[in-house]
Amino acid sequence: MLEVLNSYCHGYVAIPVILACKRKGLYELLNREPVHFGDIVERLNANSGHLRVALRILESMDWIDRNADDCYQVTAQAGMLDLVPDNVVELLAFSPERYFREGAQSTVSLSPWIDHSRRGWSGVDPVLAEMLDGLLLLPLLMGLFMSNLYDKKHGRLLLDKTPQSVASEITPLFIEHKWCHPHLDKELLLTDLGRFFAERVLVFGTVVSYTPMLRQIEAVIFGNSRQVFAHDAEGHELHVDRQLNVISSGFSHQRFFNEIEEVILSIFNQLPVEDQPRYVADMGCGDGTLLKKVYQIIKDQSARGKVLDRYPVTLIGVDYNQKALDQTQATLKGIPSLVIRGDIGDPEKLEEDLERHIGDVDQVLHLRSFLDHDRPFIPPTNEQALKDREKIHYQGVYVDRKGEEIKPHVAVQSLVEHFQRWGRIKSQYGLIVLEVHCLPPVTVSGFFRESENLHFDAYHAFSGQLLVEAEIFIMAAAEAGLFPRLQFSEKSPKYLPFTRITLDYFEPRDYRVRIAAERDIPALLQLERSCFPTQIAATESLLRQRLKAFPLGQMVLEKGEQLIGAVYSQRIQEIESLHHATISDIPLLHVENGSILQLLSLNVFPEYQHQQLGDQLLDFMLYRATLMNGIESVAGVTRCIGYNQEMPMSFIEYVKDTMEEGWFKDPVLKFHQNNGAEVI
Repeated sequence: MLEVLNSYCHGYVAIPVILACKRKGLYELLNREPVHFGDIVERLNANSGHLRVALRILESMDWIDRNADDCYQVTAQAGMLDLVPDNVVELLAFSPERYFREGAQSTVSLSPWIDHSRRGWSGVDPVLAEMLDGLLLLPLLMGLFMSNLYDKKHGRLLLDKTPQSVASEITPLFIEHKWCHPHLDKELLLTDLGRFFAERVLVFGTVVSYTPMLRQIEAVIFGNSRQVFAHDAEGHELHVDRQLNVISSGFSHQRFFNEIEEVILSIFNQLPVEDQPRYVADMGCGDGTLLKKVYQIIKDQSARGKVLDRYPVTLIGVDYNQKALDQTQATLKGIPSLVIRGDIGDPEKLEEDLERHIGDVDQVLHLRSFLDHDRPFIPPTNEQALKDREKIHYQGVYVDRKGEEIKPHVAVQSLVEHFQRWGRIKSQYGLIVLEVHCLPPVTVSGFFRESENLHFDAYHAFSGQLLVEAEIFIMAAAEAGLFPRLQFSEKSPKYLPFTRITLDYFEPRDYRVRIAAERDIPALLQLERSCFPTQIAATESLLRQRLKAFPLGQMVLEKGEQLIGAVYSQRIQEIESLHHATISDIPLLHVENGSILQLLSLNVFPEYQHQQLGDQLLDFMLYRATLMNGIESVAGVTRCIGYNQEMPMSFIEYVKDTMEEGWFKDPVLKFHQNNGAEVI
């Protein structure tokens, strides 16, 4: 039933956007011919960043298409627009608190919308009907929860504590949705389905917390968006109910906090205990819940816990918000701890403050959860990297404080430089990061009800947060020289071909991995010549072809400014296509959204091969493949460096002849065998 839950949330965010775009004439504009994004902005007088978010929603719903030239056009699917009631957004003004306290006449009338819902919204597409239901049902469910009308112990709704008009109005609705059985004395006994939704009601809370923004979504996209995102006289945000947002986010994040346990135990079980961290610092500590959980793990389950009297662990809560620091102090009462005001965008200042408070900053284990995407945007300064990155088709959507678009390659370079700043901190224990990620429209469309991303990505982007895809996140860290300890890396969902959540324990290394650029071609040709005989080395034209067809699939490894190694890949659709392909056919097999990542080649200069850089590069590439949206498997066709056709033996005879006690002598075959390959 998570699919239905997702559809409700999708509708709560998307329907107001859909109708705002209709009122401004977007669909009429795009109905005749493809229109360039810049022309749409100009003709509708839109805020470019917020408009891009709106278009991304419609693209993810398959209501519009976007071509390679950044032009948009309406699809036949958008015909469902005519079935969306123009005034359904009045439900955003509904006040559940007043409704359950004062009765049905106290706020927006639900009666006509309940009738619509019970009739299936007059026969619209079932998924669209669920989305429309979201505008009605989410505030009702949240209102029941916030008004303490849900008896979790007995699985019932306490409508006897509400005015008669409320029970009379919503009882038929809940029974229609098979959430409740009718019961005497105005109590409604929940079905298993009803319990499912009631126990997950706080999942809705994050979405509902953005109601103030959604009420003004037309102004966000086409008007004075800065006014929507302003603060009141007391400094409170006007676009979001922050208290509800924090409560709901904490509920949603709690299950992911459990993933950190294995990492913490690995660190605090290592002997001798003198070599373990003395401090654990949580940047963006919120109310201190994660820090308290970490301390309980150390205390109750680790080797360090047995000697805490002699080797104490001090918790450090870091947050920009003073109220959060106050709450953290209360949460950590009785535990060795301190709180410091800090900004995730300024680790250098944090380290200065830590130096003042504790002295030995290298003894700090840093961690944070779901914060990097909510960092303040700092414009990047590396002009060469920006120029290289400009040719890469990144798919994230980013908005500045004025509502204008931040180009995706600029946002990604900003993330790289963010990681570079964190890579300079002196801690010898690394950085644990839980993070959430966006998905490209093609993935959202393919897993529309299985994923939260349609609504999640939208309200984060509208509010200026900087979500990136999981593979882009991990590459940004690698470009800053930060790499995950793969034995602790986790992704969610585990068994679907996309990634929303990652857990990584980053450590600094003396090299970096980045996307290959055209300026690398001379060094890459030199690398080819040093690793392969001329007849099987990649040519300049082939290398350029790879960079043009799939730039995100080609990576280089650097030490200092020297290129040491490279790995190349492409996406293909069928393994069978490799069975009869020649070397000249291989580039033709690339498909933009292919579900198989084909590794084409991995090279390291011979003088560096003893450092196991090739193994580390392969491990990183394979981990990155698990995070790539739409990738279901990895394949490779290898070459034997020691064989040539002039030898007095067949290729198969050569392979057999080079095996000795189960191991191959051919360097390339041996490399693959060392990394788990079986030769058949």
